Amino acid sequence: MNDALIEQIQTGLTNYVPKLASLYGTWATAQRLKRAEELFAKLSQYHGLAFTQFATSDAGFHLLENVVQRVEAEHLASKRERFANLLISSWIDERPHQAVFDEADLFLRAIDRFTDTHLQLLGILYDGGVKASIPFQQLQESVENAPEQTNLRGIALIALNDICSAFAMANRSWDLNRTKQGALMFSGNLSPENISRKCFHAITHRGIRFIEHVIRCPKLDAGINPS
Repeated sequence: MNDALIEQIQTGLTNYVPKLASLYGTWATAQRLKRAEELFAKLSQYHGLAFTQFATSDAGFHLLENVVQRVEAEHLASKRERFANLLISSWIDERPHQAVFDEADLFLRAIDRFTDTHLQLLGILYDGGVKASIPFQQLQESVENAPEQTNLRGIALIALNDICSAFAMANRSWDLNRTKQGALMFSGNLSPENISRKCFHAITHRGIRFIEHVIRCPKLDAGINPS
């Protein structure tokens, strides 16, 4: 590449980047304001609801700040809806403030992390209940949009590792909720992945709360629904 061409490219970038930065700044500011306004409009629909003291506590305002920041930055409307549901559910949660905040903070990170596959698997586990014993193979076969079998297995493993290990929304073991029969473990290719694929799964109460408080609209005892 000759010096003249390099200089031409540099000149073009010098002229273009400030314009791009200005356009991006205008767009980003407008988008963040719009998303924040949508969030507060949704929250205002619950104005007749009796919130707990958590809503006006330091922990409650900290959670509100975290939710607003995520909503302003999130391009997916479905995730913005989940952030709003989480906030409303936290405001009516009667557990100790720190317990409410800690779980809400975990749920915020789960919303950030979870894909449609995570939610699909979690929905199957939810339908099964806490006493279920769902084999990995059944969960793997439910994964959609994977062109090859290896992709199905890998995608399911990653999602279930998140659900079970990172966020404790499901339990898994070789004999989960089944009649236990002692046996020696033999494997010529022992690995964490192979062990995981032999597990049975069941949702935890935390996973149930995530589905009912975040993925679905919060249940309101007072019978108040968004208007």
